[in-house]
Amino acid sequence: EDVMLYAKYSRGYRMGSLNLFGGVGLREFGPEEVDAYELGAKTSFGGPVPGTFNMAIFYNELDDQQLQYGYLAPGLTPTTVIANTGSSTIQGLEIESSFMLLEDLTLNISYTYLDTKLDEAAAVAPPDPRIQITATSLVGGDLTFSPEHSLMASLDYRLPLPAEIGDVSVGATYSYTDE
Repeated sequence: EDVMLYAKYSRGYRMGSLNLFGGVGLREFGPEEVDAYELGAKTSFGGPVPGTFNMAIFYNELDDQQLQYGYLAPGLTPTTVIANTGSSTIQGLEIESSFMLLEDLTLNISYTYLDTKLDEAAAVAPPDPRIQITATSLVGGDLTFSPEHSLMASLDYRLPLPAEIGDVSVGATYSYTDE
């Protein structure tokens, strides 16, 4: 009654778009697709310190991935372009828990482990030899903006105010994000 186990598969996509400043041949990019697999548990418990504990492991495969590239053309401000050039795998673990320490005092903790890998990427050819295009992720390496470890802890206190005012709480949050 207090435990839910689940398995999930889904297929999704992120639509393509248009970048007017991408230069000839780099203005449009198509959708990327992802196959996502997840196993998890969601639990709740009572006792002197009631709360919840949730955990999930996941594995994602991305195809026709939209990758960001640095773009430097003579006379223009450096910018970036997006191109469908890769595939990658993303796997990890998420844990989150909540503890009701007192009737109006709650502690929330969450942790994420992320393992990413760019499996393949095609070179993007500049439309002009004077233009420089540089990759932000390298094949076999981690994806950009994908920290390996993330941690968050918060402590929230609900103020004892009349019901007509509503629920008002104050809190403090600590957040850590790996490089």
